[in-house]
Amino acid sequence: MKIIKILIASTAFIAASQAFATTGMVRFSGQVIDETCVAGVNTSSSATRSVILPSVNPPTLSTIGSTVGDTAFNITITSAENEKCDVTTKVAGIYFEPNNPSLHADGRLKNSGDAQNVEVRLLSNEKRPINLTENWGTQQSTKVMDSAYKYYAQYYSAGAATAGDVVSDVNYTIIYK
Repeated sequence: MKIIKILIASTAFIAASQAFATTGMVRFSGQVIDETCVAGVNTSSSATRSVILPSVNPPTLSTIGSTVGDTAFNITITSAENEKCDVTTKVAGIYFEPNNPSLHADGRLKNSGDAQNVEVRLLSNEKRPINLTENWGTQQSTKVMDSAYKYYAQYYSAGAATAGDVVSDVNYTIIYK
Protein backbone atom coordinates (compact mmCIF):
# COMPACT_ATOMS: atom_id res chain seq x y z
CA MET A 1 0.00 0.00 0.00
CA LYS A 2 2.87 2.37 0.81
CA ILE A 3 4.41 1.72 -2.59
CA ILE A 4 1.13 2.63 -4.33
CA LYS A 5 0.90 5.93 -2.38
CA ILE A 6 4.52 6.74 -3.28
CA LEU A 7 3.88 5.95 -6.96
CA ILE A 8 0.73 8.10 -6.99
CA ALA A 9 2.56 11.01 -5.29
CA SER A 10 5.51 10.71 -7.69
CA THR A 11 3.22 10.62 -10.73
CA ALA A 12 1.31 13.69 -9.48
CA PHE A 13 4.59 15.57 -8.91
CA ILE A 14 5.89 14.77 -12.40
CA ALA A 15 2.57 15.71 -14.01
CA ALA A 16 2.45 19.01 -12.09
CA SER A 17 6.00 19.97 -13.08
CA GLN A 18 5.20 19.28 -16.74
CA ALA A 19 2.10 21.53 -16.58
CA PHE A 20 4.30 24.59 -15.90
CA ALA A 21 6.69 24.69 -18.83
CA THR A 22 9.12 27.55 -19.29
CA THR A 23 7.75 30.23 -21.63
CA GLY A 24 10.67 32.62 -21.82
CA MET A 25 13.50 34.29 -19.97
CA VAL A 26 14.25 37.76 -18.65
CA ARG A 27 17.91 38.76 -18.59
CA PHE A 28 19.11 41.60 -16.41
CA SER A 29 22.25 43.45 -17.30
CA GLY A 30 24.04 46.54 -16.12
CA GLN A 31 27.44 48.03 -15.83
CA VAL A 32 29.78 48.75 -12.96
CA ILE A 33 31.79 51.78 -13.99
CA ASP A 34 34.93 53.34 -12.68
CA GLU A 35 33.65 56.91 -12.76
CA THR A 36 33.62 59.36 -9.94
CA CYS A 37 31.93 62.68 -10.51
CA VAL A 38 31.04 65.26 -7.91
CA ALA A 39 28.05 67.57 -7.90
CA GLY A 40 27.65 71.14 -6.79
CA VAL A 41 24.65 73.44 -6.53
CA ASN A 42 24.88 76.93 -8.02
CA THR A 43 28.38 78.34 -7.50
CA SER A 44 29.18 76.06 -4.57
CA SER A 45 31.12 72.82 -4.76
CA SER A 46 28.79 71.46 -2.08
CA ALA A 47 26.24 68.91 -3.29
CA THR A 48 23.77 70.09 -0.62
CA ARG A 49 22.65 73.70 -0.79
CA SER A 50 19.53 75.77 -0.23
CA VAL A 51 17.78 77.54 -3.08
CA ILE A 52 15.96 80.58 -1.73
CA LEU A 53 12.66 81.35 -3.44
CA PRO A 54 11.46 84.98 -3.38
CA SER A 55 8.94 86.21 -0.84
CA VAL A 56 5.46 86.42 -2.38
CA ASN A 57 2.00 87.46 -1.19
CA PRO A 58 -0.78 84.88 -0.67
CA PRO A 59 -3.07 86.43 -3.34
CA THR A 60 -0.52 85.43 -6.02
CA LEU A 61 -1.29 81.80 -5.11
CA SER A 62 -5.05 82.06 -4.65
CA THR A 63 -6.21 79.52 -7.24
CA ILE A 64 -5.25 75.87 -7.67
CA GLY A 65 -2.46 75.50 -10.20
CA SER A 66 -1.23 79.08 -10.08
CA THR A 67 2.54 79.48 -9.93
CA VAL A 68 4.91 82.28 -9.02
CA GLY A 69 8.50 82.88 -7.97
CA ASP A 70 10.48 81.06 -10.69
CA THR A 71 14.00 80.76 -9.30
CA ALA A 72 16.88 79.41 -11.37
CA PHE A 73 19.50 77.05 -9.96
CA ASN A 74 22.26 74.94 -11.49
CA ILE A 75 23.58 71.53 -10.60
CA THR A 76 27.09 71.06 -11.90
CA ILE A 77 28.91 67.80 -12.47
CA THR A 78 32.68 67.99 -12.33
CA SER A 79 35.67 65.73 -11.90
CA ALA A 80 36.61 64.54 -8.48
CA GLU A 81 40.22 64.75 -7.37
CA ASN A 82 41.09 61.44 -9.02
CA GLU A 83 40.01 62.78 -12.47
CA LYS A 84 37.83 59.73 -13.25
CA CYS A 85 34.88 61.84 -14.41
CA ASP A 86 35.38 63.13 -17.92
CA VAL A 87 32.38 65.43 -18.36
CA THR A 88 33.39 66.32 -21.92
CA THR A 89 33.26 62.79 -23.37
CA LYS A 90 31.20 60.82 -20.84
CA VAL A 91 27.54 61.59 -20.44
CA ALA A 92 26.10 61.96 -16.97
CA GLY A 93 22.78 63.35 -15.83
CA ILE A 94 20.88 64.38 -12.74
CA TYR A 95 18.14 62.14 -11.32
CA PHE A 96 15.78 63.50 -8.67
CA GLU A 97 15.02 60.57 -6.37
CA PRO A 98 11.33 59.57 -6.14
CA ASN A 99 11.66 57.85 -2.74
CA ASN A 100 11.14 61.08 -0.87
CA PRO A 101 8.56 61.46 1.92
CA SER A 102 7.91 65.04 0.83
CA LEU A 103 6.91 64.01 -2.69
CA HIS A 104 3.31 64.13 -3.92
CA ALA A 105 2.09 61.37 -6.22
CA ASP A 106 1.79 64.05 -8.94
CA GLY A 107 5.52 64.80 -8.77
CA ARG A 108 5.56 68.08 -6.85
CA LEU A 109 7.23 68.64 -3.47
CA LYS A 110 5.12 68.93 -0.33
CA ASN A 111 5.66 71.89 1.94
CA SER A 112 6.82 71.06 5.47
CA GLY A 113 6.62 74.73 6.51
CA ASP A 114 3.55 76.42 7.99
CA ALA A 115 2.22 78.10 4.80
CA GLN A 116 -0.92 76.26 3.73
CA ASN A 117 -1.79 75.08 0.18
CA VAL A 118 1.68 75.83 -1.18
CA GLU A 119 3.93 73.27 -2.86
CA VAL A 120 7.23 73.51 -4.73
CA ARG A 121 7.47 72.45 -8.37
CA LEU A 122 10.69 71.90 -10.30
CA LEU A 123 11.09 72.90 -13.95
CA SER A 124 13.66 72.08 -16.61
CA ASN A 125 15.76 74.86 -18.14
CA GLU A 126 13.04 75.09 -20.82
CA LYS A 127 10.61 75.73 -17.91
CA ARG A 128 8.87 72.41 -18.55
CA PRO A 129 7.38 70.97 -15.30
CA ILE A 130 9.29 67.96 -14.02
CA ASN A 131 7.26 65.12 -12.53
CA LEU A 132 9.61 63.82 -9.84
CA THR A 133 7.85 60.44 -9.74
CA GLU A 134 8.90 59.61 -13.31
CA ASN A 135 12.12 57.96 -14.45
CA TRP A 136 15.33 59.92 -14.85
CA GLY A 137 15.08 60.23 -18.64
CA THR A 138 11.95 62.37 -18.39
CA GLN A 139 13.45 64.58 -15.68
CA GLN A 140 16.35 65.81 -17.76
CA SER A 141 17.26 69.38 -18.30
CA THR A 142 19.61 70.32 -21.10
CA LYS A 143 23.16 71.16 -20.14
CA VAL A 144 23.65 74.92 -20.37
CA MET A 145 27.43 74.69 -20.08
CA ASP A 146 29.89 71.82 -20.29
CA SER A 147 28.91 70.44 -16.92
CA ALA A 148 25.98 72.51 -15.62
CA TYR A 149 22.32 71.55 -15.71
CA LYS A 150 19.91 74.46 -15.20
CA TYR A 151 16.61 74.02 -13.38
CA TYR A 152 13.95 76.26 -11.88
CA ALA A 153 11.93 75.97 -8.68
CA GLN A 154 8.60 77.73 -8.22
CA TYR A 155 5.73 77.99 -5.79
CA TYR A 156 2.66 75.98 -6.85
CA SER A 157 -0.81 76.61 -5.41
CA ALA A 158 -2.81 73.64 -4.15
CA GLY A 159 -5.61 76.02 -3.08
CA ALA A 160 -5.89 79.45 -1.49
CA ALA A 161 -2.44 79.99 0.03
CA THR A 162 -1.87 81.30 3.53
CA ALA A 163 1.19 83.17 4.75
CA GLY A 164 4.04 81.22 6.31
CA ASP A 165 7.31 79.45 5.60
CA VAL A 166 7.71 77.11 2.64
CA VAL A 167 10.28 74.35 3.09
CA SER A 168 10.90 71.25 1.00
CA ASP A 169 13.76 68.95 0.04
CA VAL A 170 14.58 66.62 -2.82
CA ASN A 171 17.48 64.18 -3.09
CA TYR A 172 19.32 63.74 -6.36
CA THR A 173 21.86 61.34 -7.82
CA ILE A 174 24.33 61.54 -10.67
CA ILE A 175 23.31 58.96 -13.29
CA TYR A 176 25.89 57.78 -15.82
CA LYS A 177 24.51 57.07 -19.28
